Amino acid sequence: MQTHDRLSSGVPGLDEILCGGFLVERPYLVLGGPGTGKTTVGMHFLEAGARRGEPVLCLNHGEPTDHVQRDAKAMGIDVSGVEFLDLSPDPESFAADRSYDVFAPGEVESKSFSEEVVQRVRDLRPTRVYVDAMGHVRALSTNMVDFRRRAHAMVRFLSEQGSTALFGLDSSTFGAEEDLQSMVSGVLRLRSEQTTGRALSVTKLRGSDYRTGWHRARISDRGFSVAPEIVQGKVGRPVHGEQLSSDNQAFDALLHGGIERGTVTLMTGPNGVGKTTLGLHFVREAARRDERAVVYAFEETATALQFRAERLGSPLGDFQEQGTLSIVAVRPLYYGASEFASLVRTEVEERNARVVMLDSMAGYQLSVYGEDVIRNLFALCRYLTNLGVTVILIDGAEDLIGPLKLSGDGMGCLADNVVYLRYLEEGGELCRCVGVLKKRLSDFDKAIHEFEITASGLRIGPPLPRMREILSGAPPTGANAPAKRVGVASG
Repeated sequence: MQTHDRLSSGVPGLDEILCGGFLVERPYLVLGGPGTGKTTVGMHFLEAGARRGEPVLCLNHGEPTDHVQRDAKAMGIDVSGVEFLDLSPDPESFAADRSYDVFAPGEVESKSFSEEVVQRVRDLRPTRVYVDAMGHVRALSTNMVDFRRRAHAMVRFLSEQGSTALFGLDSSTFGAEEDLQSMVSGVLRLRSEQTTGRALSVTKLRGSDYRTGWHRARISDRGFSVAPEIVQGKVGRPVHGEQLSSDNQAFDALLHGGIERGTVTLMTGPNGVGKTTLGLHFVREAARRDERAVVYAFEETATALQFRAERLGSPLGDFQEQGTLSIVAVRPLYYGASEFASLVRTEVEERNARVVMLDSMAGYQLSVYGEDVIRNLFALCRYLTNLGVTVILIDGAEDLIGPLKLSGDGMGCLADNVVYLRYLEEGGELCRCVGVLKKRLSDFDKAIHEFEITASGLRIGPPLPRMREILSGAPPTGANAPAKRVGVASG
């Protein structure tokens, strides 16, 4: 993103947190411990300018230029258009330069440093500068007063030369952090912890609003990226009560036509009862109508899900080839909650997905790490429904039979529709039943129906009017039992 008064950070996800990017000709501080990604953020920033044909400059002191370039290339960052002023120590100068003692005060080095920076900036007139040398400025200063004077002069000089500057600073640099924060227009904090992973937070941004809080970050072979915490307020794509069919007339009749678009449907029941199979009927029907649908599988591979759908008479391969259906097997403990939300947002905002299914809630909670996982899921679902996206959540129950229990994490309150599937035991046999417990936007069939899963799909049977206490999982036997039993099938 680039506007007339802002420059893109070049970091995926960061411009959204900055509400558009960095304000031009302002100084910013990138603060973090060793290895948190400060230089990588700086290289993204410079690459974004070089791609636009802007003159950009890196003042590197911590590492030689060839090391910085090599590391950037390894992460897919193109710095071929970046000018470097290498201020790192020259190993040959240790033996060759005898004009002053290496342990003497740094007045001579300081003068040389300042002259090199001033000359290169005036010659190049860069629009962007990344300064990886503030620790060196601190080392050259005789005391904190001297450091404040030197740092302030450098910050002001770059701004007056028309440069938007990022200053990378190790948070362990004694005494420098507090002083620099008061001199710059914005502060980006980076952290990397073993238990919570990488994160970024903006703690200051003069002249602009910004997204507060810690946002999940990642360093990969594509460089540095950040997943902004989701915001629920965005609204668009009204659906005006349209319904999505399951392509099964008997089941749609239970829902009085289907599930409304832009709603959250919770399908709950014990393992193997058929929740995923039922959810795939809605997904497949959306794909058949050329509406992109995405299934996020947390408990099985995409191949296993495809095979199961094919065995039940609902092949998915053609729709995957056409691009109207995607099955994503989510790698366990790889994504933070906001990172996963960003994956879903990309599908919706860039690829126009209209139906999103999460299989299952227990798998999501086990696979996605970080704090407030359920809170993030609530926010994601609200964000999607505000955009008119239909969400299907598969929620397992621990008990094979027994009293009906909705998810204890409050998902029943989030759901607009609740469909329950149950096992019943009678006379030594298991059978399945299905019913609708809740539907916010329309009426629904209150009866409980027997159903079975066959090679040609779902078969919904007639109501079970004589059965009582089905939701308890222990209906009476004998005269009240239905005439037909249904055997166990894979679901």
